[in-house]
Amino acid sequence: MKFFSMNFDFEDADSLPDGAKEDFVEALEQISQIDSLEQKFETLVSLAEMGNSFCCLLLGAMSFLWAENKNEYKAAYYYLKKAGGCDDVLLFSILGIMYFFGYYVKSSKKTAIRYFNKSTECSKRNNKPLFGDFTLKMLAKNKFLLGQMYLNGDGVKKDEHKGAEYLASASSMGDSKADVILAFMYLRGDYFQQDVEFGLDILKEASRKGCIDADLALGMIYYNGDYVSEDNDEAIFYLKRAANKDDSKAQFMLGLIYLNGESDEDLEKAFLYLKLSAAQKNSKALVMLGGMYWRGIYVDVDTDEGLKYLSTAVDLDDDSACLALGVLLYRGDNIEQDREKGLSLITKAAMNGYQEAINFLVDLDDSEDG
Repeated sequence: MKFFSMNFDFEDADSLPDGAKEDFVEALEQISQIDSLEQKFETLVSLAEMGNSFCCLLLGAMSFLWAENKNEYKAAYYYLKKAGGCDDVLLFSILGIMYFFGYYVKSSKKTAIRYFNKSTECSKRNNKPLFGDFTLKMLAKNKFLLGQMYLNGDGVKKDEHKGAEYLASASSMGDSKADVILAFMYLRGDYFQQDVEFGLDILKEASRKGCIDADLALGMIYYNGDYVSEDNDEAIFYLKRAANKDDSKAQFMLGLIYLNGESDEDLEKAFLYLKLSAAQKNSKALVMLGGMYWRGIYVDVDTDEGLKYLSTAVDLDDDSACLALGVLLYRGDNIEQDREKGLSLITKAAMNGYQEAINFLVDLDDSEDG
């Protein structure tokens, strides 16, 4: 990728507006004479600080791509704002994304839309973006976000037609998240005429391209029998694709499916998938593992280990964990009885609207009245 090697050609200047071409040529003349990537980067920073708009754009894009914390997004914003003269698709695409999500700047859908629209206008004038695939990926992300905004009326007047158009455009540019939303619009008959077969085809194609969201969606569709007949084999096939990419939800679902199996081999698989999911702090998996240790399902009874998993899920504010541990404490089930603490946990879950906790409290009141 030219992004990392800074290996540009003079002909790449054609994709820039006149005001930025001179900056690009100046940067390329200096950088092309340097072999060391480290020295290239130092030259890039020096030129950017002197106001070279192309160097500012490149540094801003790099900072955004590598950002892992607020300070790095600050650097991205600093350089991108200095790169205003570039009038480039990538410049406006990244600034739009930063305002949409509130990366370093205060989130503003209005400002995000302004930058997204600028990005789209630039793309119409320039069919050969300077940073190639990376620019197109950011542009597709813009259109995906715009599609969501118009579909949901988020920051703009709700317009399903515009939303569908933006999503279709993002999908055609390879945005897999747009694929998933479009697929469900066809599956449910939202805006488009319902077409289950076409919706599934979109998801399956996205899955073939490596989209985890599509894998998970297909797994859940076949598991629940939504739009199709229930098919555990198909559910497991797609869930495994997502689980193998470290998706904790898919790992949890596979654990749940195998936990309902009949063989020791199924229980072993359930335990292993739940462990993988729990390692990523999936609260539902933590609750399931806690129950397995508490009841001695596949593993030896180990209430200390069970308590550890349940307590971790409680710390993550999982209502089912609050109910499970609360009931154990209230009843003194293989643990020192503590009715006050148990009721406190159950009440916490009930106050969050967790129906099973509400039912427990109602039944408790009825039994005491009786």
